Amino acid sequence: MTESVVQLSISQGLWNDAYDSLETAEVVKAYMKILTMVLKAERAPDTSASGASDVSTELKDPIQRQMHMKKLVEDG
Repeated sequence: MTESVVQLSISQGLWNDAYDSLETAEVVKAYMKILTMVLKAERAPDTSASGASDVSTELKDPIQRQMHMKKLVEDG
């Protein structure tokens, strides 16, 4: 099995480090709650428990989290 390695840009690395260091802050908790609600709403047909856990798993991955944020900004 091969592992896919993704190189982050310096700015992406800095943003992820800052995000990780603030993860326990209330503002980040609120952001995660909103992002999770939006992602679950987009996946309305998938109302299973696995759909909810998929969102949580995706948000722990910096690349997936950034892709979701970018989409929300573009849609907003």
